[in-house]
Amino acid sequence: MKMFRVGLYARVSTNHQQTLATQNRAMRENAARRGWTIAL
Repeated sequence: MKMFRVGLYARVSTNHQQTLATQNRAMRENAARRGWTIAL
């Protein structure tokens, strides 16, 4: 199995978008499901 390291990027440009905390949680959950390592 090939290992992937990913970087996460989140931003909020309008009041109608999700919060940074919500985006970060979703990205981390997605990376975990795929077996990716998050680079710090």
